[in-house]
Amino acid sequence: MKDVLTKLVGSKFFKAFVVFVIMLNAAIIGFETIRHTTDIFHESVFYIDDICIAFFLLEISLKIFVKGGKFFKSGWNVFDLSIILISTASIFMAYPALKIISTLRILMLMDEIPSLKIIVGAILKSLPSIGWVGFLLFIDYYVFAVIGTMFFGKTFPAYFGSVGISLFTLFQMMTLDDWSNIAKQVVVQHPFAYIYFVIFILSSAFVILNVVIGIVCNSVNELKDREQELAKIAKSHEVPDVESKLEIVRKHLTLAAAQLSELELVLDAKTCEAKEEFKNTPKDFDRKLAK
Repeated sequence: MKDVLTKLVGSKFFKAFVVFVIMLNAAIIGFETIRHTTDIFHESVFYIDDICIAFFLLEISLKIFVKGGKFFKSGWNVFDLSIILISTASIFMAYPALKIISTLRILMLMDEIPSLKIIVGAILKSLPSIGWVGFLLFIDYYVFAVIGTMFFGKTFPAYFGSVGISLFTLFQMMTLDDWSNIAKQVVVQHPFAYIYFVIFILSSAFVILNVVIGIVCNSVNELKDREQELAKIAKSHEVPDVESKLEIVRKHLTLAAAQLSELELVLDAKTCEAKEEFKNTPKDFDRKLAK
């Protein structure tokens, strides 16, 4: 029974159906927010939502039964279990907070789609390095905010009146949101300001952000290589199918027995011929002596 359930949970069809139910449930959650609809439509949506949650409970129960204690060693499994339990509680307890948290069910796709799981894992793995890049970005912001406040604070207080205002303006410029309009206004009063804006845009919006992208991409490649190595190790340690191996051995033995029987028949025929020749040989010899 457990072997059958293990094959079922690990099958591609079952995983594809889980992904379909997750996406259907995500769409249902969106439909629940539509107000100007009939009561029949709303009741149908809630019934489908309950069916989806019941399926999730069945799926997670099967995984716990198949994997046993190993199920709780995976953070993704614990995350899925938490979301499903919260979603189940939202059916019986009408708390808005539970309903909001239950919308996180769409995040269960991360555990079912390997590529998405690798990307999320790479982002989490990159957080320490991104933190240091963020610290470097803050230093860059602070230096340019101080310079901007000192040089442009009096003429453009709305943009550079204080360090805090300058930080907000620089953040807006880093996102490239209407940065050229701000730069043009400042350059009219301060012709040298274009050097300030060009250096800041290059150092923040392009260099540092590209460093972050490079860190994440490197982590993605490392995780992909690790997944491939683990797959190779798992394949090399696969338990062979004993029944299929025995069947092959039986076929070879049957073929060998048939060939051996044919060989015995040939040997018997050759033996009989040799005996006849041996019997006739003395008679021929005596005839030659008589002559």
